[in-house]
This record gives sequence, structure tokens and C-alpha cells, in this order.
Amino acid sequence: MEFKSGSMKTQYYNAPALLKLIVEDFERISKQFGIAPTITRITDTVIGESGVHPAGRAIDIRDEYIGKRLYTGEQKDALINFINALYIRTDGKKVIIHHAFDGGPYHFHVQIPHDQLSILLARG
Repeated sequence: MEFKSGSMKTQYYNAPALLKLIVEDFERISKQFGIAPTITRITDTVIGESGVHPAGRAIDIRDEYIGKRLYTGEQKDALINFINALYIRTDGKKVIIHHAFDGGPYHFHVQIPHDQLSILLARG
């Protein structure tokens, strides 16, 4: 796993175990694609955000850097489908989405609910 900045390592270390488990599964699949994922945001704040990052419930992973995508469309879809099938939120929301926030670069947004027990683990 790579980090956008040194402070991300400390933030990652302090993140909830479930959130790190999801990101580790993301990393495993990314490496199968030959991509070393980079975490770009954990608890840092940005204007207009919902508050899930400062609450320690979300991690962003880079997909776009200097205008270029790191993952193909097929790889992006495979990662999203795999993670959302493995970790199922009972509140109707997805654990991982792919988006650009407020005109910024595209990234994967991994988020766990406040009640971590509301995620069903579909691990075999």
C-alpha cells in the first residue's frame, strides 16, 4: 500500500479494523492487476464534505492522477463488484463507490457505517 503523504500512514494505522480489512482486500485485487494502490485521504477534512472522513469511517484510494486513470473500466468495475459482494451493508448503501468529489480527481471511496455490525461479511 502506498500513501499520498506520510501522515496517511499514521491515520491508516489508527483506522477501524473493518475499514482496513476492506482496503486490504482492495489492495490484494489491485496487485493482481499490477497496480499498487495509493491512499489519498483518510481523516483529513475538505470543504463541503459529509463528515465521514473526519469521523474515521472512510478511505479514498487514487484512480486518477495528473489527468490519467490508473485502473481500466473493467478493473474498476471488478473491484467495485468484488468489494460490494464481499461486504454488504444492511442500510442499502454500498461499501465502495467510484466518483469525483467537487470537480476533483476520480477515486474509490470506501466507507463503513457508524454501526459496523450492519455490514454482512460474505467471506467463505
